[in-house]
Order: sequence, then structure tokens, then C-alpha cells
Amino acid sequence: MVVLVCSSKLNADEIQVQFSGAVTDSGGVPGWYVGETFTGEFSYSTTDPFDVSVDGQSTYSLTSPEDSESVSVGSFNLLLQPLTGLHAFVSPGTSSYFLTQDFAAPGTPYMSLAFYGGSGFLSSQALPDPLNTAAITAGNIAFGFSENNVAYGVQGNITQVSTTPEPRSVVWVLGMLALVALAFRRSFKAFQS
Repeated sequence: MVVLVCSSKLNADEIQVQFSGAVTDSGGVPGWYVGETFTGEFSYSTTDPFDVSVDGQSTYSLTSPEDSESVSVGSFNLLLQPLTGLHAFVSPGTSSYFLTQDFAAPGTPYMSLAFYGGSGFLSSQALPDPLNTAAITAGNIAFGFSENNVAYGVQGNITQVSTTPEPRSVVWVLGMLALVALAFRRSFKAFQS
């Protein structure tokens, strides 16, 4: 009997994007400055519901439980999960873009991301699967929060983007290992007979 165990989450439809960059507008946050570095993550499901397509741009509601956005600047951390009011916009072409726009209630934390690329960046109006990070030519972030009854809005340029290896390859490897083990088991039983 062969038992296969994997400790990572196996959601074949989840895409995890890591990014980093520099603040371009500190929004008046005490102690923050232009040029300060940030890091962040964005997760979305390729099965998030499609809303509408207009003039070559598709819109999706990011409502799956694994969807999230986060950013860290120094010791400050902002995590948005579950996402409420967040939409993704996908537009392939010679000036492709993949955007998230947060339509959260006023006074609540928000975050919006933008990734731009040329004709090789997006191949369709579907949510990118996988996200072609090598073809991203520019990126931006905007996020906001309230602290001590003061609202802040921060902006930055994203300078590096990467994705976590897709779990579907782990599923494929585990499946192949199970098939090899089954074939070996059958061969061994036939040999014993």
C-alpha cells in the first residue's frame, strides 16, 4: 500500500503573486517617506465569477475564500481577506493590463493593484492562468487605511513581481507517482503468481 502525503494546499485554481516596490506618495503617514520599500501578495482564483465584458475588457468579482491582498511597509501590515467589493479587470492586446479595483465601503481599508505589459502579457480576457510575470513592464499599487480617525492613502510603483509555483504541478507529480506505484504493485503481484 502506498500513501502519498503533501503538506501544501492543493488548490489548482489559485494563483499567488508576490510583489515589491517603492512608495511614490506616502499619503502623509507619519514616519513614511517617498522611496520606502514595500512587499505584498495577491491571491486570486481562476474560477472567480465573470461579470461582464465591454470593449475588450473583462470584469471579474474576486469572491473566492482564498482571494486576498496584503502589503507591508516597515512594521505596518495590511491584509484584506476575505475581499469585499474587489473586482479584476483583464484587457489583452498591445497594451495589456490586469487590474484590481477595490470598491470597499468608505472608511474601510482598501487596496488596488495594476500590472501592465505588451502583447505577450495576456493571451485572453480570462483571469491569467498562469500570470506571465516576465512580460510585465510596469505596476502600481494604491492602498488606504484609517488610524486614530485619520484616513491615509498611499501609492507606489511595483518593481518586482513573481508567482508561487502553481500547485497543479504538485498534483500532476503526485498523480504520476500513484500511477507508478500502482503499476509496480500489479507487476509485483504478477511476478509472485
